[in-house]
Amino acid sequence: MTMCDCDNIEIGSYDNTIILGYYPCMREYRDSRMSKGFPPNGIAVDKCIANDVISLWQLGIRTFGSCCGHNKTQPYIDIHEEDFEQAVFYGWESIKDANFSVYPKLYYVKSINESG
Repeated sequence: MTMCDCDNIEIGSYDNTIILGYYPCMREYRDSRMSKGFPPNGIAVDKCIANDVISLWQLGIRTFGSCCGHNKTQPYIDIHEEDFEQAVFYGWESIKDANFSVYPKLYYVKSINESG
């Protein structure tokens, strides 16, 4: 497994995250989160993969969850199913992991996988 920059960060923790503002492609997701009481300022993303998430948003690819893996599990970014083909076109790869069987497809985090 390729390592990220996390040191003693537990899965599910927000200790190594930053808040990313919403890009236009994420408007629907923002509205959904706000209707559930989440703050409107942005989405908490692991610092290790923030650039990957931003890269996807800049391409108009919607994401719905991500984790750098914290050196404990496979990193992923969950991409909206309508944007799968576009993500693959730009070089993102589908991962298959039994731990994520609830998701139809997930994609490797490029910055972590390409550095290892």
